[in-house]
Amino acid sequence: MFRNNLFFSLILFFGVAGVAGVAAAGEWSVSLFPLRDTLGNPGSFGPSNQFNSVFTVRVEAPNTAPTRVIEGAATMTLDVGETFTDPGALVVDEQDGDLNASVIVSENVNTSTAGSYTVEYRVTDSGGLTTMVTRTVVVIQPLSSGALRFAAGQVIELPVIGTSLAAPNGDALVVPTTATAASINVTAVTPGGSGFITVWPCGVARPLASNLNYVAGDVVPNGVLAPIGSNGKVCIYSLVDTDLVVDVAGWFEGDAFVGATPLRLRDTRETSRVTSAQELVLQVADIDANTADGSATRVPADVGAVALNVTVVSPDSAGFVTVYPCGTRPLASNVNYVAGQIVPNGVIAPVSANGEVCIYSLAPTDIIVDLAGWFPGNAFTAATPQRLVDTRDGTGGLQGKLTPAGQLNVPIHGETLSVSGNSAQVPLSATAAALNVTIVSPQGAGFATVWPCSAERPLASNLNFVSGQVVANNVIAPIGDQGSVCFYTNVPSDIIVDIAGYFSGEAGNQFVGS
Repeated sequence: MFRNNLFFSLILFFGVAGVAGVAAAGEWSVSLFPLRDTLGNPGSFGPSNQFNSVFTVRVEAPNTAPTRVIEGAATMTLDVGETFTDPGALVVDEQDGDLNASVIVSENVNTSTAGSYTVEYRVTDSGGLTTMVTRTVVVIQPLSSGALRFAAGQVIELPVIGTSLAAPNGDALVVPTTATAASINVTAVTPGGSGFITVWPCGVARPLASNLNYVAGDVVPNGVLAPIGSNGKVCIYSLVDTDLVVDVAGWFEGDAFVGATPLRLRDTRETSRVTSAQELVLQVADIDANTADGSATRVPADVGAVALNVTVVSPDSAGFVTVYPCGTRPLASNVNYVAGQIVPNGVIAPVSANGEVCIYSLAPTDIIVDLAGWFPGNAFTAATPQRLVDTRDGTGGLQGKLTPAGQLNVPIHGETLSVSGNSAQVPLSATAAALNVTIVSPQGAGFATVWPCSAERPLASNLNFVSGQVVANNVIAPIGDQGSVCFYTNVPSDIIVDIAGYFSGEAGNQFVGS
């Protein structure tokens, strides 16, 4: 009777020993001993007390979701018609162990049709927790399949590494595996509607950035410094269907140019418009960025020049934009526009001593600025933009429109520029010039080509235009053996040429022009 009463009153009369640390997972011994018997006498803890009880308590860790890792690349790219082989996913759960056999795979990859597809890997553990991971499979139309229009939303992978080119002297060149970026000219031809094109290094997600903007029926070119992806390719995306022309002017190797995953620096549609009285001032040095492979980095505080894509959006009237190192604004232009246009242009922009770039617009307009990379070493010498040629007033020697019957020869070696506020001549070792070329009031639709004078004029274009337009483009122009760059247009046109610097360097750390 005494024993039964004692255990009936267990909650009120028993103490607990051995419970320290029960927050950790495992098995624990818990001893119960009487604090007082039913007569009120004190109890004792130990083997001498016949009423002691020892219990085993198991403490389990809380259930956690399975850990999953996809095998292979998070983004796979296949040509149309190529077989998709799923590399699968590995799943481990702390409680259940290997769950690979329980993975449910959902995919709709159709390699007969270009597009972007998602493969989903989902698994649920014994505790009811579910985890999921996805892979993106991009099916592209290969360039070698012939003349095919660029589909809306399509991604083209443009091989750069291993591509055969010709040097300015005619020697054969092959883009080496050490190339870090390519200088290309991208032209959208008669797109089916309004939209944009983005160029970026393959192997990373498509960034929020644009290189060309167009409307239906346009022919729009733009010079692009395109970082090369880890697979040796450059990716190109178009929002709507269009034909596309891509010309290669050369490549960078070593530390001559650090290509970035394109980064949006400013979109004044979210703030206030740029006017002639209110310039846009951008900090471009000592800022966070990502390299071509997606790794986090920082633009050096002492960077001399950056590669930008500058887009003018819906200006109030005709005018131009000048990009320059903050200070005295030079007589030069980078983008020309008329009212209501959306006009992009690539710009190699010298940076001021305090790490800034200024952007001036003659007419009120919105401006979008994307960072494409920077020039950290001495392979590129940035100069305050300077006008070399303007056939409207005879600057540079030719007054009157450039005609198809001739070509314009512009000396670069020996030209005096302003470098960091000091006068400096372009040396004989310079291999290419950073130019902005503007076609003004052509007498018909056509194109302009820029090339090293020592070579034959190539089958390529740097600017495309229609009658009466004002069209500008950024051109990295290889310099010919005689120190000059040549210009051709297939219809009579005025032409303006501004220079923003030059390239030199040594093997393995230079720009190689083609």
